[in-house]
Amino acid sequence: MSQSLWNPAFYTSLEERARALNVHAKRELDEARRAHRRRNDYKAKAKAEQTRMPELTHLTGVRFLANFWIVCGHFIPRHPETVLNHVNDRGNVAVNFFITMSGFITHWAYSGKRMEDGAVGQYYARRLGRVFVATWFAMGAAALIMLASGEGEQLKDAGHLTRCFLFMEPWLEPNHWCPNGQTWTIAALLPSWLLYPWTRNLIVSAEALGDRLASASSGASSSLSGASSGPSSGPSSGAVRNRWGGGWALVLLMAWCWLLEFGAMLAVYFAQGRTLSLQQHYWSYAWPPAQVLDFFIGCAAAHLAKRHAAAGPESWPCHTRSTSYQP
Repeated sequence: MSQSLWNPAFYTSLEERARALNVHAKRELDEARRAHRRRNDYKAKAKAEQTRMPELTHLTGVRFLANFWIVCGHFIPRHPETVLNHVNDRGNVAVNFFITMSGFITHWAYSGKRMEDGAVGQYYARRLGRVFVATWFAMGAAALIMLASGEGEQLKDAGHLTRCFLFMEPWLEPNHWCPNGQTWTIAALLPSWLLYPWTRNLIVSAEALGDRLASASSGASSSLSGASSGPSSGPSSGAVRNRWGGGWALVLLMAWCWLLEFGAMLAVYFAQGRTLSLQQHYWSYAWPPAQVLDFFIGCAAAHLAKRHAAAGPESWPCHTRSTSYQP
């Protein structure tokens, strides 16, 4: 043993064993780290699944009522006249509701997802793919029914059919109906769906601007109140205002969109002696750009609802709870 201690080969052997043990320990440590990372990824995914925004079941009920309204408007006989005739004649209210709700649901579902690089293409594929297929199928089925019933005169216009299947006809002649005429709503929503990634950015920017302005306002008011009355022992109203500055910005943005869209037609309505021509109705209703602001209002409303759900009642613009300090 004493001789081996003086043998250089003995120390060389020990060094090689130490290196082998070090490599083995490093491999075990790397494997443990990978396993820990996989567990964390699984927990994060499970948590994300649990914290997803809940399904809005109350909107399903409202959607049923709006659907029922539209169906009645199409199929209830006009004669003999009843008190419901005036309700049936306002089925466009339910249609506009669906346009706005489309914006709400789109933003509710996609506002928390990435919208850069290939993610935008994935959004378009998911949002438009099934809609296009279903609409083309509905148009084709309607065309076959029209041919079978001897009402296929408009099907002889190849240009009209091509524009219908490309969702372009409502842009040129909103009252020139395609096969299964109610598919005009898909053409009307198409520009809103295509513009949604930029719509989302605009809404987020408006909210951020409102928060910055509220923060600057609360900071200035706090400085003035501190200079005049000394330090305060409770929370300032400016601190509360800062929570819903972005909420007010969203409300004002929705009001501006409504005024821009409805106010213009209201001005024309009164300028013409409280009447609109049928052509003006089609261009203000079935022309696709006319529905963009309704969709935008729905998106902004969804962002406001998410803000309220995430930040609590103080984020709501019309929150009226007392903010005075209670010791």
